[in-house]
Amino acid sequence: MSDLRLIYYGKAGFGHKILRDRLPNETDLATRFAVNRHTIRRALQAIEAQGLVRIEQGRGTFVQEELIDYQLGRRTRFSHSLQKQYLAGQSQVLHVKTEAATPIST
Repeated sequence: MSDLRLIYYGKAGFGHKILRDRLPNETDLATRFAVNRHTIRRALQAIEAQGLVRIEQGRGTFVQEELIDYQLGRRTRFSHSLQKQYLAGQSQVLHVKTEAATPIST
C-alpha cells in the first residue's frame, strides 16, 4: 500500500482525526515522507481519481468518507466491499415483536 493510501486510512502517524478532517498540506506531506512536493501532488491526484479524496483549490484536500464503493452482482457481499475499503459495518436490532400466525382457512 502506498504511503499516501496509508495517510488516507489514518495509519501514517496522523491519527484518526485524519478520517474526518482535511489532509495535511502538500508541503507538510512532502516533509513527512521526504519526497518532492510534485510527487505528493501527483499522488493526491491519483487518489482523487479513485474517489478517495476531493481537492479544493485554495482550501485543501479532504477525505471522501461518505462514499462506499459497492459492486452489485450475484455473489457480492456488502461486508466484503467494506473490508476492501478498511471500513467496518455494524447492525443493531431496533425492534422485536412476536405475533401469532393467522389460521389458514381451507
